[in-house]
Amino acid sequence: MKEPKIIVAINYVNYGNKKKQDHQEMALRVLASNRPSNVELVSFNYINENVFPPPCFKVFKMLKRNSRATIHNNRDLPYIKDIFNLCSEMKSDVFGYMNSDILVNRDFFNGMHVNRDAFLFQRIDIKSIADASSFNKGHYKVYMKDHPGFDAIFFNRIWWRKNSNKFDGGLIVGEPEWDFYYVKKIRSLSRNFKIKRALYHVFHKTIWTLNSTGSINNRKINGTIP
Repeated sequence: MKEPKIIVAINYVNYGNKKKQDHQEMALRVLASNRPSNVELVSFNYINENVFPPPCFKVFKMLKRNSRATIHNNRDLPYIKDIFNLCSEMKSDVFGYMNSDILVNRDFFNGMHVNRDAFLFQRIDIKSIADASSFNKGHYKVYMKDHPGFDAIFFNRIWWRKNSNKFDGGLIVGEPEWDFYYVKKIRSLSRNFKIKRALYHVFHKTIWTLNSTGSINNRKINGTIP
């Protein structure tokens, strides 16, 4: 079977917290090191952002909607559907979004072929790692095996372009429940998807709350609150 062209999109973040910034840099180095040749790495950002992911990432300053401006959110966070739609305009077979502090091993992209409509990935929280090499060798301790969220979602490009109009455009990435909405919507539209716990993440305390404007926005769209 021919290897699919896969696009992995992130939203590179200039964290004010050094530890979170270090976690992001480590995760992106691991991703860059472990990606096969059929995978392209991109970051979508705003035009006025100065961002410096690893050189193998293509930076597209194409995001326009900013939740701080649109709904007075407390952070400059983009809308996830905007990222998915921008990805779908690029030449690929499969594309997806991944949180920028997620670690993946060398086997992550195995089996990500066009015979599925979507791929939904969950994570394992681990304690700190020394470097990419030690992570690849499994030199880490598990903190939590069963985190409930989804930190990466990928689509068959043809399927997304046929079905994207069925997904609400108001969900903000970086706030709770956008992923739960997408999983619920994918389940309602397709039986041909894959769920796998194949991501890793160095544990840290979350910075989002259930009371932010962005969180309330997402939870209303997801139906968690009226």
